[in-house]
Amino acid sequence: MRKIIMMLSFALCTVAINAQERIDRPDLKFEKSSQVLTEATGWIYNKSSGKWMENLNTITTDKPYSDSKRAIEYMRSRSSSTFNKLQIKTITYNNTPYYILVMERWAGSYKYPSIQKDWQTGIRNYAYIISEEEYNKLRNIQNSIEVLVEGDVYIYEYDETKLLDEIQNELIKIDQQKALETPKKKKQKNEEKKGRKMLFLVTKSTEGQIRFKLPMTIYGSAPDFSQEYYETAPENFSKLIIPNT
Repeated sequence: MRKIIMMLSFALCTVAINAQERIDRPDLKFEKSSQVLTEATGWIYNKSSGKWMENLNTITTDKPYSDSKRAIEYMRSRSSSTFNKLQIKTITYNNTPYYILVMERWAGSYKYPSIQKDWQTGIRNYAYIISEEEYNKLRNIQNSIEVLVEGDVYIYEYDETKLLDEIQNELIKIDQQKALETPKKKKQKNEEKKGRKMLFLVTKSTEGQIRFKLPMTIYGSAPDFSQEYYETAPENFSKLIIPNT
């Protein structure tokens, strides 16, 4: 009798599983958007010459070989820190609001990397995921602040649907990692975060200008602003602020 009951239970479970409806996951959508920040001066101290060097939207000691668009694209694509435009967009995932820093930049790679020949440039679009609590730090910048970035993704040509899919996949991965955490693993992870984390660094100069560094992975202490940074007026940086409603 017990064997029959077990077989019936198994059969019912199988039927229930097979009868489940095919349900797509909900799509994310961008809800609010800030203005677009398109210009900031990149400053870097050149240790060889002992002079500060500036470039629009790029931190590098190089200068374009000409004033042509192609020369500027080439220079920017070879820099580790550059952007064409920055914008904040909001999403809601699992009833939790997130702020996404969307960045377009020039990037590049060699067609023949083994012999470092034929450098090719192209656009990449990055998305940095920031919690509401962390984003709110940007609303009142008086001293240096560190905005923690929870995750990041990138695509090549801008495609909003594809970018949102990548963001959702990253958030799902973050949730799955959190679900598997035991108290011991959580403590260990918190210790690791002290040594490795992604930060968006912002400060205000003594002259009242806003200085910032694009999101970067930090090992140990966050770097200061003594050697390189982007600088812009507060009213320009405020383009990244979405007003509270």
